[in-house]
Amino acid sequence: MQRQYQEKIAESNETYAMLQDLLDEEESVLWSGRPGQHSSQYSPNTPGLLIMAGSFGIVALLMLALGFALLITLPMEALIPFYALGVTFAFLAILFGILGAVIKVVPRAVHYAITSKRVLIINRGRTLTVHSYSWRDIGPVTFIERPDGSGDLIFARTPYGYTASNGNSNLTRGRFSGIPNVREAERVLRHLLDRAPTG
Repeated sequence: MQRQYQEKIAESNETYAMLQDLLDEEESVLWSGRPGQHSSQYSPNTPGLLIMAGSFGIVALLMLALGFALLITLPMEALIPFYALGVTFAFLAILFGILGAVIKVVPRAVHYAITSKRVLIINRGRTLTVHSYSWRDIGPVTFIERPDGSGDLIFARTPYGYTASNGNSNLTRGRFSGIPNVREAERVLRHLLDRAPTG
Protein backbone atom coordinates (compact mmCIF):
# COMPACT_ATOMS: atom_id res chain seq x y z
CA MET A 1 0.00 0.00 0.00
CA GLN A 2 2.81 2.41 0.93
CA ARG A 3 4.61 1.62 -2.32
CA GLN A 4 1.45 2.28 -4.37
CA TYR A 5 0.97 5.60 -2.55
CA GLN A 6 4.57 6.63 -3.25
CA GLU A 7 4.21 5.66 -6.92
CA LYS A 8 1.02 7.74 -7.14
CA ILE A 9 2.78 10.79 -5.66
CA ALA A 10 5.72 10.38 -8.05
CA GLU A 11 3.34 10.04 -11.00
CA SER A 12 1.40 13.12 -9.87
CA ASN A 13 4.60 15.16 -9.63
CA GLU A 14 5.67 13.97 -13.07
CA THR A 15 2.29 14.93 -14.54
CA TYR A 16 2.47 18.37 -12.89
CA ALA A 17 5.94 19.00 -14.32
CA MET A 18 4.81 17.88 -17.79
CA LEU A 19 1.80 20.22 -17.71
CA GLN A 20 3.94 23.15 -16.57
CA ASP A 21 6.23 22.60 -19.56
CA LEU A 22 3.25 22.86 -21.93
CA LEU A 23 1.74 26.04 -20.50
CA ASP A 24 2.14 29.47 -22.04
CA GLU A 25 2.88 32.57 -20.01
CA GLU A 26 0.01 33.59 -17.73
CA GLU A 27 -1.70 30.22 -18.38
CA SER A 28 -2.76 28.07 -15.44
CA VAL A 29 -4.31 24.62 -15.00
CA LEU A 30 -7.94 24.74 -13.87
CA TRP A 31 -8.56 20.98 -13.97
CA SER A 32 -6.57 17.86 -14.84
CA GLY A 33 -7.33 14.17 -14.84
CA ARG A 34 -6.83 10.88 -16.61
CA PRO A 35 -8.94 7.96 -17.82
CA GLY A 36 -10.27 5.58 -15.19
CA GLN A 37 -11.16 1.91 -15.41
CA HIS A 38 -14.28 2.63 -17.49
CA SER A 39 -12.15 3.87 -20.40
CA SER A 40 -10.44 0.52 -20.99
CA GLN A 41 -9.74 -0.31 -24.62
CA TYR A 42 -8.92 -3.49 -26.44
CA SER A 43 -5.24 -4.35 -26.30
CA PRO A 44 -3.08 -3.59 -29.38
CA ASN A 45 -2.51 -7.37 -29.48
CA THR A 46 -6.23 -8.11 -29.93
CA PRO A 47 -6.23 -8.21 -33.78
CA GLY A 48 -3.27 -10.62 -33.77
CA LEU A 49 -4.96 -12.88 -31.21
CA LEU A 50 -8.19 -12.97 -33.21
CA ILE A 51 -6.31 -13.73 -36.45
CA MET A 52 -4.52 -16.61 -34.72
CA ALA A 53 -7.84 -17.86 -33.35
CA GLY A 54 -9.32 -17.85 -36.86
CA SER A 55 -6.27 -19.62 -38.32
CA PHE A 56 -6.32 -22.32 -35.66
CA GLY A 57 -10.07 -22.74 -36.17
CA ILE A 58 -9.62 -23.30 -39.92
CA VAL A 59 -6.86 -25.88 -39.34
CA ALA A 60 -9.05 -27.64 -36.76
CA LEU A 61 -11.96 -27.88 -39.20
CA LEU A 62 -9.66 -29.19 -41.97
CA MET A 63 -8.16 -31.87 -39.70
CA LEU A 64 -11.55 -33.04 -38.46
CA ALA A 65 -13.08 -32.98 -41.95
CA LEU A 66 -10.13 -34.95 -43.33
CA GLY A 67 -10.47 -37.49 -40.53
CA PHE A 68 -14.15 -38.03 -41.27
CA ALA A 69 -13.53 -38.18 -45.04
CA LEU A 70 -10.91 -40.91 -44.63
CA LEU A 71 -13.17 -43.07 -42.44
CA ILE A 72 -14.29 -45.04 -45.49
CA THR A 73 -10.75 -46.00 -46.56
CA LEU A 74 -8.64 -46.15 -43.37
CA PRO A 75 -9.10 -47.93 -40.05
CA MET A 76 -10.09 -45.86 -37.04
CA GLU A 77 -6.67 -46.29 -35.40
CA ALA A 78 -4.97 -44.56 -38.33
CA LEU A 79 -7.25 -41.53 -38.01
CA ILE A 80 -6.58 -40.82 -34.33
CA PRO A 81 -3.76 -38.31 -35.14
CA PHE A 82 -6.15 -36.29 -37.36
CA TYR A 83 -8.77 -36.12 -34.60
CA ALA A 84 -6.15 -35.31 -31.95
CA LEU A 85 -4.75 -32.45 -34.05
CA GLY A 86 -8.25 -31.21 -34.85
CA VAL A 87 -9.25 -31.11 -31.18
CA THR A 88 -5.93 -29.46 -30.21
CA PHE A 89 -6.27 -26.71 -32.82
CA ALA A 90 -9.94 -26.22 -31.88
CA PHE A 91 -8.90 -25.73 -28.24
CA LEU A 92 -6.22 -23.21 -29.29
CA ALA A 93 -8.75 -21.35 -31.47
CA ILE A 94 -11.16 -21.04 -28.54
CA LEU A 95 -8.37 -19.99 -26.16
CA PHE A 96 -6.98 -17.25 -28.44
CA GLY A 97 -10.51 -16.09 -29.29
CA ILE A 98 -11.37 -15.66 -25.61
CA LEU A 99 -8.09 -13.84 -24.91
CA GLY A 100 -8.66 -11.49 -27.85
CA ALA A 101 -12.19 -10.73 -26.68
CA VAL A 102 -11.53 -10.10 -22.99
CA ILE A 103 -8.06 -8.54 -22.73
CA LYS A 104 -8.40 -4.79 -22.32
CA VAL A 105 -6.02 -2.09 -21.18
CA VAL A 106 -6.53 1.28 -19.54
CA PRO A 107 -4.70 4.03 -21.50
CA ARG A 108 -2.52 5.08 -18.55
CA ALA A 109 -0.31 7.35 -20.66
CA VAL A 110 -3.23 9.66 -21.52
CA HIS A 111 -3.76 12.86 -19.50
CA TYR A 112 -6.43 15.53 -19.80
CA ALA A 113 -6.25 19.16 -18.74
CA ILE A 114 -8.38 22.29 -18.87
CA THR A 115 -6.34 25.46 -18.58
CA SER A 116 -7.27 29.12 -18.47
CA LYS A 117 -6.79 29.33 -22.26
CA ARG A 118 -7.45 25.91 -23.80
CA VAL A 119 -8.16 22.20 -23.42
CA LEU A 120 -5.35 19.64 -23.70
CA ILE A 121 -5.33 15.93 -24.47
CA ILE A 122 -1.85 14.55 -23.87
CA ASN A 123 -0.54 11.12 -24.74
CA ARG A 124 2.81 10.20 -23.23
CA GLY A 125 3.52 6.98 -25.09
CA ARG A 126 6.83 6.28 -26.74
CA THR A 127 6.41 9.73 -28.24
CA LEU A 128 4.63 12.80 -26.92
CA THR A 129 1.36 13.74 -28.61
CA VAL A 130 -0.54 16.88 -27.61
CA HIS A 131 -3.95 17.88 -28.97
CA SER A 132 -4.69 21.51 -28.10
CA TYR A 133 -8.17 23.05 -28.34
CA SER A 134 -8.73 26.78 -27.98
CA TRP A 135 -12.20 28.09 -27.11
CA ARG A 136 -12.83 28.54 -30.88
CA ASP A 137 -12.40 24.80 -31.42
CA ILE A 138 -14.95 23.85 -28.77
CA GLY A 139 -18.49 23.15 -29.89
CA PRO A 140 -21.53 21.98 -27.92
CA VAL A 141 -20.42 20.39 -24.65
CA THR A 142 -21.95 17.01 -23.84
CA PHE A 143 -21.23 14.69 -20.96
CA ILE A 144 -22.16 11.04 -20.55
CA GLU A 145 -22.35 10.03 -16.89
CA ARG A 146 -22.29 6.53 -15.39
CA PRO A 147 -23.99 5.65 -12.08
CA ASP A 148 -20.70 6.03 -10.18
CA GLY A 149 -20.19 9.62 -11.41
CA SER A 150 -17.51 8.80 -13.96
CA GLY A 151 -18.08 9.40 -17.63
CA ASP A 152 -17.08 10.99 -20.91
CA LEU A 153 -16.92 14.68 -21.76
CA ILE A 154 -17.33 15.53 -25.46
CA PHE A 155 -16.46 19.07 -26.51
CA ALA A 156 -14.69 19.44 -29.87
CA ARG A 157 -16.40 21.00 -32.87
CA THR A 158 -13.88 19.29 -35.19
CA PRO A 159 -10.76 17.19 -34.58
CA TYR A 160 -7.88 19.60 -34.23
CA GLY A 161 -4.50 19.84 -32.55
CA TYR A 162 -0.78 19.88 -32.92
CA THR A 163 1.26 16.72 -32.72
CA ALA A 164 4.82 16.35 -31.48
CA SER A 165 5.08 12.95 -33.18
CA ASN A 166 2.88 10.17 -34.50
CA GLY A 167 1.55 9.24 -31.07
CA ASN A 168 -1.14 6.70 -30.32
CA SER A 169 -3.83 6.02 -32.91
CA ASN A 170 -6.23 5.02 -30.11
CA LEU A 171 -6.29 8.55 -28.73
CA THR A 172 -9.80 9.97 -29.09
CA ARG A 173 -9.76 13.63 -30.08
CA GLY A 174 -12.20 16.09 -28.62
CA ARG A 175 -13.24 13.80 -25.80
CA PHE A 176 -12.25 13.07 -22.22
CA SER A 177 -12.96 9.34 -21.80
CA GLY A 178 -13.76 7.63 -18.51
CA ILE A 179 -12.82 10.49 -16.18
CA PRO A 180 -13.77 9.91 -12.51
CA ASN A 181 -15.92 13.05 -11.95
CA VAL A 182 -17.29 14.11 -15.30
CA ARG A 183 -19.58 16.83 -13.92
CA GLU A 184 -16.70 18.65 -12.27
CA ALA A 185 -14.77 18.74 -15.56
CA GLU A 186 -17.91 19.88 -17.39
CA ARG A 187 -18.44 22.76 -14.94
CA VAL A 188 -14.83 23.91 -15.29
CA LEU A 189 -15.05 23.78 -19.09
CA ARG A 190 -18.31 25.75 -19.17
CA HIS A 191 -16.76 28.33 -16.86
CA LEU A 192 -13.86 28.66 -19.32
CA LEU A 193 -16.29 29.12 -22.22
CA ASP A 194 -18.31 31.73 -20.30
CA ARG A 195 -15.15 33.81 -19.85
CA ALA A 196 -14.01 33.40 -23.46
CA PRO A 197 -14.13 36.50 -25.70
CA THR A 198 -16.90 36.67 -28.29
CA GLY A 199 -16.81 37.80 -31.85
